[in-house]
Amino acid sequence: MGITITPDFSEVQERSQVPAGVYNVRVDSCEQKTSKAGNNYLSWKLIIFGATGEYAKQNNRPLFLTTMIEGKAAGTLQQFIRACLGTVGATFNTDDLIGKELQVTAVDRMQPDGRQGFPEIKSMKAITH
Repeated sequence: MGITITPDFSEVQERSQVPAGVYNVRVDSCEQKTSKAGNNYLSWKLIIFGATGEYAKQNNRPLFLTTMIEGKAAGTLQQFIRACLGTVGATFNTDDLIGKELQVTAVDRMQPDGRQGFPEIKSMKAITH
């Protein structure tokens, strides 16, 4: 016999997407994956830090960046490496990018069904200290 429960959700905070904006991020991790079409890509996890004012609640939240390893779309990876390392060589190790700090511009991305998806990173540059 089941138990009847009356939950109190009054203190639950809606887990919304990170809003569009300019954020300081630290490269946290990277996974190599394969698309349904068989193309290899890298999935980067970036952690927001140093946000102030209305964006302060976004600190420690992740943003994700997908970069193709080859083809026309590999330009995003080239831009990302240049922002992290200052230069782009013939090869690189993903571990060399972990911990690097960047400033990124995130924009809203809509899903085909009209729902808001994860933000898309449109531009990135190195943070100079």
